[in-house]
Amino acid sequence: MVLKKRKKIIFIFLAIALLFCAFVIVLNLVKGPTINVVNCNSDVITNSRVCFNSSSTYYYLDSNNFICSVADGNKSEIFYDDREFKYITCNSDYIFAADDESIFQFNSDGKLLKSISSDTNDRIYGRISGIFATDNCVFCGMLGSYLLLDPITLGNMSIKELIGDNEWRSIGDAEIGSVKTASNGGIKMIIAYPIELDKDTFSGSIVVDDKQIINLGGYNYIVGDTGNACMEYKAHNGTIFKNLYNGKEYNTPKTDIRHFSLTEDSLITFSSSYDKKSVLMDLCILYDNYSVRDYGLYNNYPLQFHKYDQITLIDLKTDSEKIIKTRSGEKIIYLSNKKAVSFYKGNYLFYDIKNWENYKSIDADEINSHGCYTFESCGDYIFVFDDNSRELLNTINVA
Repeated sequence: MVLKKRKKIIFIFLAIALLFCAFVIVLNLVKGPTINVVNCNSDVITNSRVCFNSSSTYYYLDSNNFICSVADGNKSEIFYDDREFKYITCNSDYIFAADDESIFQFNSDGKLLKSISSDTNDRIYGRISGIFATDNCVFCGMLGSYLLLDPITLGNMSIKELIGDNEWRSIGDAEIGSVKTASNGGIKMIIAYPIELDKDTFSGSIVVDDKQIINLGGYNYIVGDTGNACMEYKAHNGTIFKNLYNGKEYNTPKTDIRHFSLTEDSLITFSSSYDKKSVLMDLCILYDNYSVRDYGLYNNYPLQFHKYDQITLIDLKTDSEKIIKTRSGEKIIYLSNKKAVSFYKGNYLFYDIKNWENYKSIDADEINSHGCYTFESCGDYIFVFDDNSRELLNTINVA
């Protein structure tokens, strides 16, 4: 009798355990996709796995970390597969790629022209965190600063060689210096520390053409300058943007510098809100992304637990503010001063940012209910990657 009771208790216990395991499995299958947005638009450069040059050819790193090319969003082709890379960038003449300690230069035909490494250049003394190229300089992110390299020779260049004799002027606590070029407008270097013009490293922020903000893993708290607005960024419980031109401060929900857009007369940010107290979330397999640009772990949770995304639009001329909140499960993947694109229930929805009118919808067949995906904007396209395989799944035209 006692033995039968024990068997019955064991059977009930095993049944409960099996039901619980089945529940957890089903929950993870229907928890909704996890969406990581690398940058809100192509003017915010915080990663370097996608780039394009003046010929409208795009380059990206595929699931094998080889360089692939794609023209006008069409079928991709292998560009270079003799080596694995972590980062990629390009200017009008060359394609550059890097791993942790080396940088490589290619022509448009995929021929390797030059390379440098920590063995041949003692200024590469730490792990490379990203690269970005203009026609005047290759910025190599490393240990919170940038090593400046000549884009033709890959030799080191000083701040003075890049800036020339242009006068440095002060804005608040920051000094701004710019150099103009015929091909790409200008490079603006923003720094809040004493300047050593003979150094070949730079600890500050880079702005190209007064709009393209470059931040490849540095702790740079001045994050953009349009000529009228030079923004200092601080994030604790919320985010504070301070305009160093006039001292005005703008408070927004906590966001990192990947998710804001700065124009001459507007500041636009977005942030995501999740139900972090949900008991069911503790039963899901979550994906953590480390970001030095967000003071540690930047978590993107499954859309099952998403409450809303909030877009904050600030008019820098009038200081007026407008708030837009998306629906539960609707995640912003692209944002500019003209349009926004979201993912919602298997579709990409396009909105006019002024009146929040949905004017176009595209099927998102590549997104399933339990995967994890990265969206990275470059030029006229959003590149959609599978986080597990790093495979390019789709390109979305936002022109």
